[in-house]
Order: sequence, then C-alpha cells, then structure tokens
Amino acid sequence: MNSFPDTEELNSAKLALTEDPQSLVKLKPLPVVAMKVSEACGNANVDIRELTKLVESDPAIAAKILSVVNSAIYGHMRDVSSIHQALVVLGRRNIVQLAISIATNTVFAANDETSEFKRSIFEHSLAVASVAGSLVRHDSLDVDPGTAFLAGVLHDVGKLILLDAAPQTYSSFTDQNHLEVSTIQAEQELFGTDHAALGNIFAETWNLSIQIQHAISQHHSPSRPDADYPLTKTIQLANQLVKAWAIGQAEPTDVCEATATWLNNRDDKSQEMIRANAAESFEETKALLSS
Repeated sequence: MNSFPDTEELNSAKLALTEDPQSLVKLKPLPVVAMKVSEACGNANVDIRELTKLVESDPAIAAKILSVVNSAIYGHMRDVSSIHQALVVLGRRNIVQLAISIATNTVFAANDETSEFKRSIFEHSLAVASVAGSLVRHDSLDVDPGTAFLAGVLHDVGKLILLDAAPQTYSSFTDQNHLEVSTIQAEQELFGTDHAALGNIFAETWNLSIQIQHAISQHHSPSRPDADYPLTKTIQLANQLVKAWAIGQAEPTDVCEATATWLNNRDDKSQEMIRANAAESFEETKALLSS
C-alpha cells in the first residue's frame, strides 16, 4: 500500500475512529421509513393500505414519489395525487425500491468537496442492490427482496464514515490504492479500521436487523464458509457481479475466485437474464431519482 504522512487530519481521524466511532456514525441518521418499508415487505400480511401509510409517514419521501410518478417518465393523462395511486401505477416492488432509494440517498448526500465521491459510492451501492434483487427473484432465494435491496444500498456505508472523518486522506487513498492489497487491508493499515467494520456499527446504531448487520460486515468475505445468512451470501455475490458485469461502472473489473466459479457454473442465458434485469432496475431507479 502507498504510505501516507501522519497529517493532522489523519491523526484526528484515527483518534475519533478508535475512541468513539459511533459519534461519527450518528452524523449519518437513517430515515426510519427505509427500515419500516423493508420490514413491511418481509411480512406477507402487510397490504397496500399499510404500505401506503408507511410511505406517507415521511412527507419528504412521499412528495418525491408523487413527483416521480407524475414526471414525464410515466406521462399520465391526469395527475396522480396520492401514494395509494402511486402504488398502483409503480407496483409494489418499484415503490419499495424507490422509497428505500430516496430514504438512503439522504445518507449519501453532501454539499462539499466529497459530493462526487459520495455520489459514486451511492451509484455502486444502488447497482449492488439491483443485482441482489435480481438474484433473489431469479433464483427464488430465501431472502426478502426489500431487505436485500436495503442491505445492498447500505453495504458500503462505512466508506462514508471514513470519508467524513478524513476527506482529503481518504479521497487520496482511493485514488492511489491500486489493490496492491485488498481495500479492507489497506484501510486497516491506514486508519486502524475498515469500512465493513464501520458499516456494521452503522447498522447496529440504527437498529437494522442482524441479517443486514452481518451482510454489511461480511460483504468483502465472499469465500468465507461461515456466511450463515442467505442475505450475506447474496450481497457478497452481488457486490462481485456488479464488477464482473460493469453495472454502474465504466469497465468490468476482476472478481474473486468464488465468483469466477459461480460465473463458470451458470449457463449464459441464466446469467444474461439476471444481469439484464439488474441493469434495467439500476437504470430505472437512477432515472426515477433524478426526475
């Protein structure tokens, strides 16, 4: 790994990350509606009226959804004026993904020199969420699609903590670290912690489920035999497939041995169905968020 001088920023970050990382995590509040919508979708007894009430409980998210459904993307003859109508137009799966995306997007927001970097982290995370959802649907995995989408969007949230703690150092680190060692190892050497560990603190702080905590903390361990939760395995694989399929990035990048084996064992038609569905979901959600 490239060495970095012990600047005041880096030393201050190391101290904060060692002594009280939760104080940095608390600067990134997660809108409650994101968790509630995810939980509701895992409950077969939740109907459209209850889901409507959940989305309406956050006026900012509800307003954005109505703006989206009334945008040129859908081109309706008359205005959609209620969340219930929006649910009918968008469908349950789309409304869930959109609500979670809008809610979590606030976590990644920035109005400083880190804005572009945080936007790239969010787009990668959205791509992972889209691939995770496609894997769940195509392979009929024992994972709730809404939970998979939320875990995918938040899997790299620990990078935001490192970026907030040391914006100049971490930005420079990501530019210079060309994977001479793993990102996790490089972060450990530089900061004494890594984005997966910090992401787990985030998940614990905002009372996300044990399954989501595990998926976030273990998403860079795709060859581990102790990935007990199906959700963890899904996020691990999705994170790798985004790189292999270049979803949300300019070019494909190398993947781990376990993912290469998975790709070799899947027929081309099956792979293409999962990839195409994920890419479509990613592009559609991006377009909806920007409308």
